[in-house]
Amino acid sequence: MGKEEPLISVIVPTYNRAHFLKEAIESVLAQTYKNLEIIIVDDGSTDNTSKLVEKFTDKRIIYLHQDNKGVSVARNRGIQRAKGEYISFLDSDDIWLPQKLQKQLEVFKTSRFNPGVVYTGIQYMDHNGNPKKQKKLSKYRGNIFNKLLRKNIAGIGSTMLVKRECFDKCGLFDENLPSREDLDILIRISQYFAVDYVPEFLTLERIHRQRITADIDKKIKGRELLFKKIYPHLKKHRILLAKYLYETGELYLKNANMKQGRAYIINSLKTFPLMRSIVKIIRLKTKK
Repeated sequence: MGKEEPLISVIVPTYNRAHFLKEAIESVLAQTYKNLEIIIVDDGSTDNTSKLVEKFTDKRIIYLHQDNKGVSVARNRGIQRAKGEYISFLDSDDIWLPQKLQKQLEVFKTSRFNPGVVYTGIQYMDHNGNPKKQKKLSKYRGNIFNKLLRKNIAGIGSTMLVKRECFDKCGLFDENLPSREDLDILIRISQYFAVDYVPEFLTLERIHRQRITADIDKKIKGRELLFKKIYPHLKKHRILLAKYLYETGELYLKNANMKQGRAYIINSLKTFPLMRSIVKIIRLKTKK
């Protein structure tokens, strides 16, 4: 790779994950695309994260430390420090396969959509890094704004490579969101930029109990805050709005908040009579 190749800034936010961080960093250093900088933003870790990073001698690694303020603040600090034309994010418990960045850049160069974001498929792995059978590969490209209102197509932030101009146009991560911040930024970007993908499982997502997405309280709060932001768009699509309300209700029920869960399911039913809402209400009445 010569100097004519664009610089990619890889931002790795981390908090007390030294036991996973080493693998994450090594997967970036192993990329076939070499013109990159690695910005590790330590969000107030109290473990041996700093000592672990010190052991890496690669001059492309930049270590930043801050008080514990959350993943969005950490990512935003990384973006502000980044010098790259492209920006990518790797959660410190995830891993990339060696050709991820190179193949994403190739899509940027060849795609007929002139995308602002290119994402990849996901291979799930367990706590110890052993691959699971479960995989995710969404095949949505071009203008995917309305599709993102239905579901998070890219899956997680670790899959995405983003042109810096997207953040200049759409702003940074919403620091008020305790979860679903990846979906929020992608929705905002997709209002102005097209999206494309690499049809391969190049991002490995680790499934473990310490993930933010495993915290139901944060999941619910993030979902409700995002709901307020996208409601003007959701209300134009009654079925989508009903599905969103139903899924939020399911989260409350899973969190043993029967009152709120039932209220959301009923609201979903009033918005549009989804069969799943009808069945759920009948089951809830039966349990009384």
